[in-house]
Amino acid sequence: MKKRPIIIHVPKTGGTTLFMAISGSPKPPTPNQLYRHIQMFGKNEEMKSNCGDIFDCDTNANYADQQLILMVRNPLERIESEFGFLGIRERFRELWQNCAGSEFPNTLLEYIKHPSNANSICRFLLSIPMYTDATISKSNFDSIISTFDKIPFVFGRTDQMAESIANVSYQCDIDFGNSIPRYRTSLYKPKRDNWDETISIFNELNSFDNMIIKEIHARFENQFETIPNAKVVTFDGDEYDSVYPFVCAEKLRSPLEIYANDLKSPQLLYNWVKENDKLLEPILKNCLQNNNGNGKAFLNEWLSSTIPLLLQGQKLDIDRDDPLQTLRILVGEKFIN
Repeated sequence: MKKRPIIIHVPKTGGTTLFMAISGSPKPPTPNQLYRHIQMFGKNEEMKSNCGDIFDCDTNANYADQQLILMVRNPLERIESEFGFLGIRERFRELWQNCAGSEFPNTLLEYIKHPSNANSICRFLLSIPMYTDATISKSNFDSIISTFDKIPFVFGRTDQMAESIANVSYQCDIDFGNSIPRYRTSLYKPKRDNWDETISIFNELNSFDNMIIKEIHARFENQFETIPNAKVVTFDGDEYDSVYPFVCAEKLRSPLEIYANDLKSPQLLYNWVKENDKLLEPILKNCLQNNNGNGKAFLNEWLSSTIPLLLQGQKLDIDRDDPLQTLRILVGEKFIN
């Protein structure tokens, strides 16, 4: 019997969408032998991937007869998405505090400049813990490339998702059907201030990640060219599908927290939400119950209910087609302006 492929899920590369399509599971599992991802150790003390053995020259021969699927994304866009995703989640802000010894960065540029985020894709593949001071060397880079040569990898690109699904389908003999649900689209997108400077500094600090991506892109193109008739799938869903999972986490979260990182001190917003919990939580629960998982409808109702309370009579029109934009304006009016 052919072995199931191992999925190496670098965060914010579309790995959840890919895993759900392959497994048919209702949600991603905890990291295991077939699903390589980040996992927490201790009490928010250390987080790293479980794929280091794959890229260890002493153990990678164990995978010589098993396909491994690896999706990658433009490294700067990936870390931009990671910054937005992790920065509004308390456990990762706490992890940063525990490992880096400072408050979570307020801007993407600060996040990029921190040494622990240099060459973060390579760090993930090698199971180097997040937010620690370990650095990537040329020998580390060479060991990753050597592993690509030894093991039957199947590559994909987030910016060519349909082609990547076609490649996985052909190389791994998996039928995905005609459409695939899109999962975990990022809700928070940082404002791109000083973007030219950000690009320059990022490229200076992430040379090995940029070389890894260039190498993988070339290998992906070579694989895709072998497909006789590539089947193109469509993708269903958008960022509003991520609203309910965000709000209904381990404990209920206010939609205001989606844009907490727009503040110079996000803790001001978190503190205000906690102080006004008795006022806000009944409204939140009622809106959640009324909209049965429809993120856009939920936000429209929640904004209609909370804008008069938060702005105390000040008018703010709701963009019914894109209420996330109204939510961002509300956060600015309440906590920034």
